[in-house]
Formats: sequence, C-alpha cells, structure tokens
Amino acid sequence: MHDFTALFEALRSMFSSNEQIDTMKAHIIIQNKDNLLNVISNKPRDSTHHDTIARADRDGIQIEGIPERRKLPRTVIEECFALSDLFDIDEHQSLLILLEGESLLPNYPDCTRGLLAVQLYYESKERLSACLAYLMAGIRGRTFQPLIKSEDLIDFCSHFVDELVSQRLIENIVDQLIRFQFSTEEQKLYSKAGLGNVRHRRRVYDYIRNVRCFQSKALFLYSCQVRLNQSHIMAIINYLAKYTTVQEDGVIDDSALYLLGAFLYGITLKTTSATTQSIHKQQFSLQEDQPLSPSTPLTAGTTIDPAFITAIHDTLTSDERWVIPELKAVCQLAWAITLRARLQALTEAGINNAEDIETLADMAVESHVFAFMIHTVIKSPLFQQEEFIIRRFHVLFVDFIYYLPFKLKELRVQAEDTARTIEDCERFGKVLPDNLPRDYEYLLELLSKFYANDPMKLQLCEEFWCASDALAQQRMINPPTQQQVALSNFVESAGGTLSAYLYCHYMHMLAGISSTQLSAHACFSLLRFAKDTGGPTCWNRIFQAFQLYRNTYRPEIILSQQQQQQQPQLLGYTRSPSKTIAPKEVTALLAVLNLIEVITTQDEISRISFFEHSQWQITSSFFGLISCKVSLDLKSSLFNTLAAFTKTPEIAVQFWKLIGDIDLFAPLEHHDVPAIVFEIEEHEVPSQKYPFLRSCLNFLKPILITQIKLYSNTDTRTLGHCVVFLVNHVLLKLPVRIFKSLQEKWQIAETVLFILYEIVSVHFSNRLIEYDSTNELQNVSPASLLVTDLLRGGALYTLLITLINDGYTKLAEYTSFTGEQELSKTLVHIMKLFELITLNSLDALQSDKTSSFSFSQTPIERMLTETNTKQHEKQELFLNIMRFIDMIDYFPLLASQSLSIFSKAVSEDNLQKPFLRLLPKDHKDKALLRNGLVRCIEFTEPDFDTTLMHDVDNDDLSFLKSQMRQTVLWLLTKSIRFLTANQSNIGLYLCGFTRQLQLEPIDYYLTLTGKSCRVNNCLNSILSFLDDLSLTSSSTQLLNYKQTIPMCYEVLYNLCCTNNNVCKITFDLLHEQYFLQKQIQLYLPIMSTTEALFKLSFETYLLRLITLDLFHLQNDDSLVSKNIIQTTINLLFDTIDIKKKSRLTNLLTMNDFSICSDKRFDLSTKLKTPNIDMTKIEHVLKACTYVEKNNLKLYRIDSLRKFLTNELKYIQRISMTSLSSDIEQQQQSHNDETIEDSYYNDCKTIISYANQLNSEQIETYWKYEFVDAWRTLIELLFQLSNKYYDKLTFIVELCHYLYERIQSKTDFSQQHVSLLATVYLMAITTLKNELTNNSNLLEYKSKFLIILKELLILINSRFTSIARSCLYSSIARCIELIQFISSDQQEWSTHQDLRRVLIQGLTNNSDLLTILYDDALSVVSAVRSAACSLLTLLSSIDSSGVVLSRLSQTFIRSLESELRQLTSQYVHSLQTQGTVDLKTWHSFSSYMALLLRIASINEGAEILISTDLFDALRPIADFNSDARGLQNDTGERSGRWMFGRALSFVVDLTVSSITNIRTKDRVYQFIVHLSNLLMKLLMNPIDSLCSLHEIDTVLKIAHVLDKTESASPQSTIDWQLQRLRRLSLQLIVYLSRDDLLNRLLSQALGKDKDDINTFRIRQIITATYWRVCFYVFAIGAKMVQESYESVTPKTEQLFNLTFANRSTENSSVSNQPSLNLGMIVSILQEATRHLIKSLDNYDLINENFKEPKEDNNEQSKTDVFSNLIQTTISNIDLTIDSKRKYLELFVNETSYLISTLEAGLYILWKTLSSVLQPIDDISSSRTKINFFQSSHTHQSHNEDYRTLKMALPQYIPVVFLNALITTEERYIRTMNTTSTLISPLTVRLQSMFSDNAYEL
Repeated sequence: MHDFTALFEALRSMFSSNEQIDTMKAHIIIQNKDNLLNVISNKPRDSTHHDTIARADRDGIQIEGIPERRKLPRTVIEECFALSDLFDIDEHQSLLILLEGESLLPNYPDCTRGLLAVQLYYESKERLSACLAYLMAGIRGRTFQPLIKSEDLIDFCSHFVDELVSQRLIENIVDQLIRFQFSTEEQKLYSKAGLGNVRHRRRVYDYIRNVRCFQSKALFLYSCQVRLNQSHIMAIINYLAKYTTVQEDGVIDDSALYLLGAFLYGITLKTTSATTQSIHKQQFSLQEDQPLSPSTPLTAGTTIDPAFITAIHDTLTSDERWVIPELKAVCQLAWAITLRARLQALTEAGINNAEDIETLADMAVESHVFAFMIHTVIKSPLFQQEEFIIRRFHVLFVDFIYYLPFKLKELRVQAEDTARTIEDCERFGKVLPDNLPRDYEYLLELLSKFYANDPMKLQLCEEFWCASDALAQQRMINPPTQQQVALSNFVESAGGTLSAYLYCHYMHMLAGISSTQLSAHACFSLLRFAKDTGGPTCWNRIFQAFQLYRNTYRPEIILSQQQQQQQPQLLGYTRSPSKTIAPKEVTALLAVLNLIEVITTQDEISRISFFEHSQWQITSSFFGLISCKVSLDLKSSLFNTLAAFTKTPEIAVQFWKLIGDIDLFAPLEHHDVPAIVFEIEEHEVPSQKYPFLRSCLNFLKPILITQIKLYSNTDTRTLGHCVVFLVNHVLLKLPVRIFKSLQEKWQIAETVLFILYEIVSVHFSNRLIEYDSTNELQNVSPASLLVTDLLRGGALYTLLITLINDGYTKLAEYTSFTGEQELSKTLVHIMKLFELITLNSLDALQSDKTSSFSFSQTPIERMLTETNTKQHEKQELFLNIMRFIDMIDYFPLLASQSLSIFSKAVSEDNLQKPFLRLLPKDHKDKALLRNGLVRCIEFTEPDFDTTLMHDVDNDDLSFLKSQMRQTVLWLLTKSIRFLTANQSNIGLYLCGFTRQLQLEPIDYYLTLTGKSCRVNNCLNSILSFLDDLSLTSSSTQLLNYKQTIPMCYEVLYNLCCTNNNVCKITFDLLHEQYFLQKQIQLYLPIMSTTEALFKLSFETYLLRLITLDLFHLQNDDSLVSKNIIQTTINLLFDTIDIKKKSRLTNLLTMNDFSICSDKRFDLSTKLKTPNIDMTKIEHVLKACTYVEKNNLKLYRIDSLRKFLTNELKYIQRISMTSLSSDIEQQQQSHNDETIEDSYYNDCKTIISYANQLNSEQIETYWKYEFVDAWRTLIELLFQLSNKYYDKLTFIVELCHYLYERIQSKTDFSQQHVSLLATVYLMAITTLKNELTNNSNLLEYKSKFLIILKELLILINSRFTSIARSCLYSSIARCIELIQFISSDQQEWSTHQDLRRVLIQGLTNNSDLLTILYDDALSVVSAVRSAACSLLTLLSSIDSSGVVLSRLSQTFIRSLESELRQLTSQYVHSLQTQGTVDLKTWHSFSSYMALLLRIASINEGAEILISTDLFDALRPIADFNSDARGLQNDTGERSGRWMFGRALSFVVDLTVSSITNIRTKDRVYQFIVHLSNLLMKLLMNPIDSLCSLHEIDTVLKIAHVLDKTESASPQSTIDWQLQRLRRLSLQLIVYLSRDDLLNRLLSQALGKDKDDINTFRIRQIITATYWRVCFYVFAIGAKMVQESYESVTPKTEQLFNLTFANRSTENSSVSNQPSLNLGMIVSILQEATRHLIKSLDNYDLINENFKEPKEDNNEQSKTDVFSNLIQTTISNIDLTIDSKRKYLELFVNETSYLISTLEAGLYILWKTLSSVLQPIDDISSSRTKINFFQSSHTHQSHNEDYRTLKMALPQYIPVVFLNALITTEERYIRTMNTTSTLISPLTVRLQSMFSDNAYEL
C-alpha cells in the first residue's frame, strides 16, 4: 500500500534543513500530485485484480518482493473484498493494506488484521493531508515567512502549489470536507464491523479528525499567503452556510473555524492598514526562531474585480438561511468592515456600496454576532493555538472600532437605553423585556474574553494602550498610529459617565485588555490618575467603597451576643436577619476585584503600589470583608485577588502571619472544624458547586509554597491547621460530596495534592540540614504526619489508591469528557507524591520499626505486597499504573509520571518477585501490559541536551517522549545488569522472556512469508529502533540520540552477559538479522564530527558486543558460526581511510584520549561569603555522591541544589530578624543583603564546580572504558584460529601501531597506557605460542628485533608502574621469542643482535636502566617481579656488563632489605598457612632470579657477599617445620612445592656465589647454617615428587662442594660435607626400587594421563630422577677417589643404579629414550673424571697400548670404573639412533680429557671398543644426520651425509686427532707417543670401517 511515508519524510527533511532540493525528493513530490489534489479519493478499481485475488486460494498470487507465487487463505480474500468495498479501493491495494496490518499485529495485540488495515488506511490519509499542509506552509506570500529556509525550495513549493490550485485544489478540499464527515465514515465502518475496542475507535476517530483539520488548515494557510479568487471564496461560503457544525460542547468545529479564517483572509482586498502591515512582521507559529524576510508587496495599481465584490455581497445579503445564522453574521460584519476600509478604492473603481455597509453591520448586530463569537468561536481550543487566526480576529475587532465608529456609537446609545430600561424595571418591579439589545455589552465582554488569555504571547492588547499617557515615553520612540489613537480613545470614552449597568462590563473589558505587563501598568495608571474626575473608575473611590463595605458589614461582636444559640456562629453568618450587600453591588465588586486581580498578576509595580498605599488599605479591607456577612461569590473573588498579591514573596509572608493571627483555618472553639468548612457545608455542598472552596485553595496554595520554601522555621501550628483543612475537610470529602462538574472536582483534588506534594518535598529537603540531636525534642511536623499516614496505609493512602483506580476506569473509556485533563493532573500529583515518599522514606521507616501497632511500608511496596480482602484491587492498582503508560498519546504527563514511579519501584530487587506474581498468566495479556513501555522505545523524538534543560518545557511532548524512552532503557539496564543465574525479573519480562528464561510463544504466522512472529517486546523494539536508525548513517541523525543509542547497546550487552539461556537467545536474534555486522559496517568507527563522549560510549558498547559474540561463536563448530566469525573479522580488518588502516586500528586513531584539561578552579578561592564553612561544603559534596556505574562516581546536582537552597533560606530567615535600633536595623539589613547575594553567587559557583567534576569524571570513564573494550576485543582476536586471518602479520603490525600511538600521544592517560601495555604483553605471548608450530621462523626475526627496540624506547617514567610492568614482561617474552626462533647455527649472531638492540635502546632511552632499577624495588609486587625478571634477562644478554654497571651497594642493600622482608613473610606464611600466596611467591622468585644473575659474574657475586644477603635468607635455612607437614596436594602451587622452590633458589644462589667469588668463607658459613636443614631432608625417603625435587636441590650443593677445590680438610664446610656425602649414599636404597619412577609419574599425571602436558611432566620428572642418580653416583665416585672404606660394599649398587630402572624407563618414555641418554653420558663422564684423577701411576699405559701395570690399589679403582662403563653400555638396550646419539654425547663430553690427563686415553680406548662394536650393524639408509658444530671439526661437518656409516669413519678420527693434537706439547715431545697412539687406533678403525678414514 502507498502509505506516503516517502512523501512525508521528503517534505519534513525540506523543512528541517538548508540544503537545496534534490531530484529524488522533487520527483517524489511531483509523483504524488494527483494524490494531493484528492486526498480522500482513491484510484479506480482494476477488474483483473479482483479476478486474480478471487483465484488466489487456488492459483496463488505474485506479490512484489516475494520471488514465488503464494496461495492466500480464503479468509484473507474475503477480508480483502470487504476492505475494498468499504473504502472503494482497488483489491490489490486492499490486499497490501491487509498484509501490512498483519505485520503490525505484534505491536497491537488487542487488534485483528482487518482492524489494523482500517487504521492504516486512515493513517495514510492523515499523512497525505499533513503533507498538503506542509506544502502550504512553505510557499511565499503576504502574511508569514515560509518555514523553509532555502529560497530554491520556497520557489519550488510555491510553483508546485500554484499548479495544484490551478487544477481546482481549493475547490477539491472544500468538496472533500463536505463528503468526508464523521457521521458518514462512522456509518460505513459500523456496516463492515470496521471498529474495534475503545482504543481502536479513538485512534480511528483521531485520524478522521486530523484528515479534516489538515485539509482545512492547508486551505487556511494558502489564504494567509495568497489572495483567494471568486470561486474559492464562494466555495468556502457555501461550506460555511450549509455544512458547518457545532460540537457537543457548543464550540465551532475545527474545520469550520479554519475555513472561517480563510474567508476572513480571503476578503482582504488590499493590505494597506498599519495594523495589517504589522502582521507581516510576525513569524509563523510553527517556527518562531527563523529570521524574517520581506514579503512581496502588492503593487499600488492592483485592480479590484467588481464581479468578485458583487458575488460576495449578493451572497451575504441574500435571504438564504445558513445552518448557523450567527456564522453568517460574522461574515457580514467582516465584509462590512472590508468595504468600509476600502471605500475609497471601491469608489474609484466605480463600485458604490456605501449604503450597504451600514445595512450589513445592522444585519450582523441583529444576529447577535458578538455573543456568537463569545460562546462559539473564541472558546475553541484551536483558537488558542493558531497564531494567524488570532491575529485576523484581532484585526477584525480593531477595524470595527476604527472603521465603524458610527455603529459603535449606536451600540453605546442602545446600551444606555437598555440600562435605563433595566433601572426603571427594577425601580418599579416590572418584568424585563426579552428583546433588550445587549450588543454593546457583548462587545465589551468579547474584547474581555478575547484578550484575557494570551497563550502565544502575542501581546495584541497593548495596541489599546499605545496612545495612553502611561506609555508616553514609548510614544516618543514609536508614535502611535491612527488606529491606536482610536483604540485609546475608545478605552477612555467607554469609561466616561458609565451607568451601573455598563460599569461591570467596562471593568471586565479593562481586565481583558490588561493581560500583559505593559497593558496592566497602563490600566493601573489610567485609573490612578482618574482621581480628578471623581468617577467610579478611580482607584481612590473604589478602595473607599471597599473600606465602607468592610466597616458596614463587619461582624463586630455578633458571636458574643448570641452564645445562647446552639448553632455556632460562622464568619459573618448568623440566623438573625441582617443587612447584606445588594446583588447588583456584588456584581460590580466582583468586576472590580477581577480587574485588580489581573493588574496585580501581570504588573509587579502595580502590585506593590496596591499593597503599600497607605489610604487604600488592601489587607485590612479585603480580609475584613472575608470576615463579613457577604456572599460566597464575593469572598471567592476576594480570595482570588489576594492570591494574586502572593506572587511577591514578602506580601505572601505578611499574609501567612495574618492567617495565623486570625486563625483563618483553625477550628472554632468547642468545634473541630474551621469556620470556612461551615460555609462550604452550608452553601456549596447543597448547590454542588464549589467556587468558594476553589478560591480558598488558590489563595492558600502560593502562600503555603512560598512560606515553606523560603523559610524552614514555618509556624507548625498554622501549617498544621492548613494541612488538616486540606486533608480532612477537602481531600477526604471528595468521595462523599457530589459535584455538578467533574472538572471542578478534579481541579480541587489537583490543587490540594499539589500543595501536599510541595509540603512533603520541602520536608524531605529540609532534613538534609535540620537533622541533629537538638531536633529530637521538637514537635512532629505536619509533613511527617502526612508521610507516616502514607507509610502506614492510613485513610489518605486508601483515598489516593481509590482515586487511581477510579481515574483509570474513567480514562480507560477513551472518550473525551470535560475535566479529563484535570483528572490526569490529579493522578500525576498522586504518583509524584507516592514516588517522593518511596524514594525518601528510608529514615522514616527505620524510625518506625519500634512501633508495635503498625507496620510501615512505602506506598509502592504496599501496593505490591499487602494482603487483605481487597487484594485483587491492590494488584489491579499497580497494573493500572503500568497501563497509564500506554496513554501517552492523550495524557503525556500522566504516562510520563506513571513510567517514572513504575521504573523506580520495580527496579528494586525486593519488589521484582511481587510484581512478577501480579502478571497475568496469558502471555498476550502480559504483552498488553507492557505495550506502553515497548512503545516508549519506538519514539523517534530526539534526545534533549541535559546542559540546556533550563530552556526545555517539561510539559513538551517531544521532551516527555524522549525522557520516557531513556527511562525504559534505564530500567532495562538496571534490571538485567544485576540479573542472577536462572532467575527472571522485570527486565527479562519486558524483553519477551518467560519465567523459564525462554522466549514467549509464537503468536502469528505471516500469510505470505510464513514467518513466525511474537507480540512485540522491548528487545525487538531496540533492534527495530537501531535498524531504522541505520537507514541513515549521518552524524547529525546519530547526535539526535546521543543518550539513547549507548543505552540501547548497554541493554543488549547486559543481555549477552547473562550466564543462561537468555544470552544464547539474544545472540540468535542478533545473528538472524546480521545486526552486529551491519553496525560494524556503518558505525565503526563513527565519523569524527560527532561528539566525543557519544562516540566513545557508542563504540565502547559495540566493541564489547562484538567481543562477546566472537567469544561465544568460537566454541561453536557449526558452519554458520564460522561464517559469522569470518564476516565479522573481514569487516574489522577492512580498510576505511587513506592510511590503509583497518577499522580496528583506526578506532584508536580517530578518538581523542587526551587527559581532561585541568581547568578546575580552587573552590575555596572562588567563594565570597565571609567565614564560609569549607568543611561543611566538602561533607555535603561527599554526601551528594552516588555510583552511576562501576568506577564512576558522580554528584547529584539536584540534592546539592536542595541543600544550598535550604542554606539560602536560613540566611533569608536570619536577615528578616528585626533589631531594636533603626540604625542597626538598616545596617544589618544591608549586611544581610550582601551576605545573601554572596551566598547566592557561591551556590552557583559550587554547582558549577560539581558539574565540572561530573563532566571530567564521565569523560575519563568513557575513555578508559573504550580503550578497555578495544583491548578485550584485540585479546580475543589473539585466541582465534589462524584460518580466519593472518594472525602473525596482524600482531606484528599491531605492535608497531601501538608504538606509534603511545609515542605520538604524549597526552595518553596513565590508565590508557596500562591497557595498551597489556595488549603488548598479550601480543608477544600470542606470538610465542603461535611460532612453536611454525616452520618459517627466521623470517620474523628482524621484525621481532624491531618490536624489541620499540619496547625498550617506550619505557617511560610518566607511565604507571603497572604499565611499565606489562612492558617489562613484553620485553622479556620478546627476547625469549627471538632466542627460541634462532637455530643453533645463529645462536652467536642472535646474541649479538640482541646485544646491539639493547645498546641502541639504552642509547635512545637514557632513563631505561634508572627506571628499571627503581621498579625493581617497587612496593607493587607485580612491578617488582617484572622489573627483576627483565634485569636478569638483560644482564644475560649484555656481555659488556652495561646493565649491571648500574649495580651498586645501595641497590643491593635495598634489594637485601626487601628480600629480608619477603623471606620472613614467605616463611611465616609456610609455617602458619602451609602455603604461600602467589603475590609473595612471584616477588620472592623474581628477586632470587635477579640475585642469581648478579651472582653469576665475579663483581656481582663479590657485591652480594659484601652485604648481609645470606643473613636475609636465613629464615629459610632455619625453617623448623617439617616439610612433609606442608600442603602437598596435586596442584602446582602447594605449600610443599613452594618450599622446595624457595630452597632451590637458595641453593642456586649459594652455588653461584661459590663459583664466582674468591673468598668463600661467608658462603661456607651460610652452608654450615643451612646444612642442618639439608641433612634433615636427606634423611627422609623419596616418597613423593616434592621430596624428589628437594633431594635434587640438596645433592646439587653437595655435588658443587665436591667440585670446589678450595675446600680443605681444615675448612668449616669439610665436616658437614662428609655428612652430606654419607647421607647421600643412603638414597641408593630408594633409587634402586623398581617401582619408584612409575610411582612418581602416576602421582604427577593422576587421572589426566591424556592431558596435553603429559609429555612435559614426564620429561621433567624423568630428568630429575636421573639427575638425582647422577648426583649420588658422582658423590660415590668422589668418595671412592678419596678411598672411603665405607663405600666399597656399595660399589655393586652404584654399578646397578644406572640401569636398575631401565625397564621402567623404557616403558614410561619409550618414545623418548634419549632423555636418559644424556644423563648416562654425564654419569660416565663423571666416573671417567674421577677415575683419571685417582690414577697416580701414569706409567700404566705402555707404548704398545697394553693393559695397565699391576697395582692392587690403583687397579681396583680402574676396574671399578671401567667395569661400570662396560656394564652400563651392555645392559642398556639402545636403538640404532640411540647408539648414534650416545656416541655423539660420549665423545663430546669426554674428549677433552685427552688434553688434560694422559691416563684418559686408556679409559677412552676401552670405552670406544665397547661402543663401536655394535655400530657396524647400522643400516646405511636409515638416517641422515647433521653432525655437531664444533670449533675443532672440519667444515664438512656442516654438510648432510647420506648415511651414518659414511659419516662415522670421517667423524671419529677427527675427534681423536683433535684431542691428540691439543694434548700438551710437552707430553707429546717428551713421550714421543703420538704415532704410537694413533697407529693402533687407526688400524682398529680401518678394520671396522672403509678406507676413507684416512682422507682427513
């Protein structure tokens, strides 16, 4: 269906922009030309469409947008034909309307498809007619400036409208208004059942009314701009004569009023009058902010068409009767004025109608034209909304006074005659005639009513005063026109010699034309300076009359004289006959009081003059009359007039004191009600009208509010009487009193509730400063009693909830009635009161807990949880509040307040479940309940800038809708954010989830597509809102919703963060629409022209949503998930700018992360109030803080403003304290005013300061959140598979990009750099993990060196220590990565590259080492650990010692101090808790690693020894708890493991110190101190992995001490060393157990034998086990060397130890036999070394290489080791590859012995004999090997030999030749054995291998 949305949007965009019209928009407008000409008409039917649709159930139908034909159900076809007949439209169009209505079913659960089709039809007509009105507002003309800003667009609209008008547009509009009536449309709809429930009927009726209004408005706007021709005017007259209707309330129809205005503008023959020319300067009402441009003036020579004038004249003077004769009178009067104003021009044109002018005027007056305009025309609500209707009637009245003075004089004479007739009838008691002419009276009343209200602030009434004496100064600037002079004369002359009959009407007219400040002051001056005349219109005479009335009718001592009467005497009331004021006099007094009220309200100067005039005595006269026996009408007027005086606070204060003095509202003596109540009950209750009560409330309202707001010490007695009167005698009486007018009832309720709300509001705000210990004994305030009643569910609470239910019942009828707006305002005040008490009643609830007779609850909580006989009504009450939200179209304030109280109530956790229990069971009923909230999200009104809220009208509909949308989103955010697992809440309910956390059932299936849909919910609305917004990606459109968009994304993000099915469902919905992918493509990144905070918040939530989406998708292996991931990745890495950067990296580039400019002023220096308490100000600021979000604390500006206001009230109260001396009083008053002004300015300063802090906090928060979201997404991308993108390249580029950003952005905050440094760390870590399985490693080496260089440069002191710690870790891992990817051949070059990069880094960043050493001593453990680890690594790279050159005694001592503290903490934690926290462990381990590196060089070791470092480590040596008692679970961080690692560090440091220092005494002393712990550990068996590692650590130090040659028998360590050796040999028993290794492996692996870390765990355990075996063997060998007799019995065990567990080893790690091979070779090497050292007789080796000489002692040692070697080799089953590896290791590890001791040749030969024998069986094609890179070997070793057999003959001779050649030259020359040794070896090798052994 053609819904004209494109046309509407095109026109709206034209009116909202300055751009030139584009071709597309022009084409859209021109294309709809025929539709605009006939709005309600439709295209003719096509018979083929009828036949096609009739067969659609069999043959199907082809619909645009759907590829295949679809069959239609028969019901759809029948509905299609019914709709086509109803609106006379083509069947195809009706089908489209039906299908569109079907698609809207989720948004309207209470309607059917057909009803929505009816609604859509009328909605399209409304939109089309609105487009026509838009066009008319954009044309160039004579009255107002077009709404369009572009001249080209104005020309286009003007020409297009001219074409429409030339094709009878005006006549068509009138004709359509005649045919398109309410009655006819309603009859048609009822005939086809086209009307649904009350809401549907209301919507349809509104559409019909709007169609008529827009069409008639279009005609009216055209007539304002362009002069109508004869046919136009005649068509309008025809409609006004025959088809005008009056509504039920007696007001003219809106369409008729528009056409009447069009007629009035159409008959203006020429615009010549000054008044009419002033209209040109007025702006059109819809766009008041546009500059005016001169309109096109009419030429002086414009001709007048006589036929045009004759036709109009004949029609208006004919005897044809109009439907409304008075309407004809209006047209006649206007035409008479037009003829009179253009009389000269008409005469010149040959038209002489001068005689007919008076006739027309007489005809109009005889038809009571003025009375008709009073009662029918100006009462129309539209009359107060259309500026140019108001202006045209103003011109009509002004022209009547100016151009028809003869008729005005005639009316005045008739009025005087009528007055005399009335006086005569009253004097002689005659009956008044029925036909008395009252037209002059009506004219005055018309002027009064017309000018009394000025809602558009046009100030038209001031023209009556422009020539008055009061405005003489202004006349000097702008001289008055002739018309203005005539108006002024009319005002003055009308007041001269007035009869009593006209006096009241004249006063009413003066009141009407005094409705502005200027006119009110002029009127006051007119009557003030009229004293010389002495007439009744002089103020002196008027107030003398009031004083006379007061003195005449005051009660005097009536009450004391009539005490015997049972009836109490009222104010001025007695049963005895007494005189009273005559009704005629009362009427005059009422008129005068009305004038005084108007002048007092408008002009403050006049108000103060009235009050302070000493002779007029306003207070005594008016209050005195109130106490007199006068009519209630007069008292009502007196109260209203006094209420006008209360606009001045000082006067209101005086009135408040007077009320307390005379006890106006206090109960009478011996009675519990005030006298006013008796008056009301006696007179107004029987009449069922309550003007006196309303006037009392109007008087009391401003006084009470002024008093309680300005002065905190309000008289509680008087206030209590007022509150009792309002509650007990007004509000609680509403249900039992009968009202003739419901409007009056709700007006009274609204006023009372407003007063009560203000009282309670001020009460809560005063508690901020009044609560202290001195207030405990004060009386309870009336406000607190009100609060208590509502908290305890008293009578007032019961009444209010009854009003809510009754109000909903009435409003839910959706029928307009008098008083509906007052009823809605009453409900608004009730809910505002409930909300106020609910939010501020915490203290009251706590203080009420001691009550034993009542239970206090907030009103909302009571609604939800109270259980009694009326529980169902209570439940419906809260649901009714929820239903009010859906009434936004008719009662926006009520809907807004209902949403406010609903959202704040149900957002509390304790009210979630009670509310959910109230919901109906059927999900459609639930959907109807939430429909209002769902609609709020769909509102398209732009957000309002919170900084400009003081310029925004809170009642503005656009503002309300915007606020409601944000309120719903806030409720969703708050509810879902704190959602617990598997628990439903209000947020999920609004988003369409059931209590089982599933989506609600499917409700509809679309006819054509078959797609299922559910009743609309907030989640769908959010997605629809964002999707509609994506249709335009302009930054301007986005900025219109800069608060809404981030909130929508936050709701989606919170839904996706839930840990239940809600998350999955939400992502499924997003995936169905490719929502995130569309958002990335459109908005990532947003254009930089948008506001920074909006851009950051928007992109932050979008990034977080993308991260969550990818996180969930990566665990799903489905093809769909993989495609979505790939699409998202492609969009993220898409390049979008000239720098060829991806979206992902551009996010940082296109945002400003600069630190908030610190322009914050010093608050104490800006405050001007003397002796201001800054401590109190700081406490208040702290008390006003609240947590908006995590890490975001803000100030509540409203609470701060309330507090400051209360403080200001206190100052004002002090300033009013009177002093005894007049001089002192004046001086004190001046000082108080100065203090008050200073404090007022200080209040603004403090609020400005708080706003500035809020802005800075918000900006900082969002910048941090954005960087954190970006970081999270980057880190997630690191985890994705390489198949989605080139991860290595991306990471390398990202590292370079981060370096550029951090270096270029010197204004990055420290928090931002910390996050980016974390990205660096994750990037390097990911690189390291990824490159382990990458074969092409070397190509990245240069890139990583560049990254390392950049990282070294980045270290900066301006970064936070946490940021630097991340950079330290990144550097360390980068170095490890470079070392990892380097091959053995490049080890030396890699080391040099690293050293070069380090030197460059130190050169470019001179502060690097300083910062690094400082951070090594940081109090932050993470920083300390990272810095120490990096220092350790850099020192290992730096061979020149540059890194450790900064090492000093000061640093070491600081390090030692920190280490001492850490060690004590470490040991204490072990002793008390059995484990160590990771923070302490990392700090300790990093310090120890650094110390180990320092101890590895001689200078560093010497510095360490010079300090008390080993004393710092003594707590570990003194650890007195049994290590077996520590925690020893299977985890890697058990207490036993922690202890073992600490011991290992201590031992390593000790060993390193022994190796690198010359004087070892201090180390030995520490070892002696440590030996007790070591021996204690050695005495324990190896029964666990921890004990295995501990033994490994202990044996290491024993082994190193064995190798240290400085240990002499006299040293302090010798005795302890011997004990360690003996205890070490005892371990042989445990190590020889067959199941030991298997048992240890099973402990480590446990049940996770298939874990990916299994191989690593086995490797570590096996290596440790064999290292322990080696240490034991080495210690045993050392003892054999030193001839320890006790070792001899254990030699066999030493032999078997090497291969005792071979079966276990082979079965455990059969896939890695070489693990033990290195350890075996080390054992053999150690044995060989000790053997050689033990051979004292070098002559054992003879020249023929025979067996050694006989020597029992030495021979036994030789046999021990030689047998050991041979036995080990022969007992280990080695594969061919293993034998090759064994040979390689053995030869490399033992060949150096040849160059040291000649005896090694013998052992070497015997070993080779054992090894080489089985190698001959190696298959030549088995393995290709690349032999070891040795500095002694030939260059051919770098080549790959084809077979091992070809390689061994070439390799082995080289090894031995090199060994022999490097033998000491002395030995070779003296012994001359080289040839002797080589020869037999060569022969042996030659016999085993080929002849090519001699090639070398």
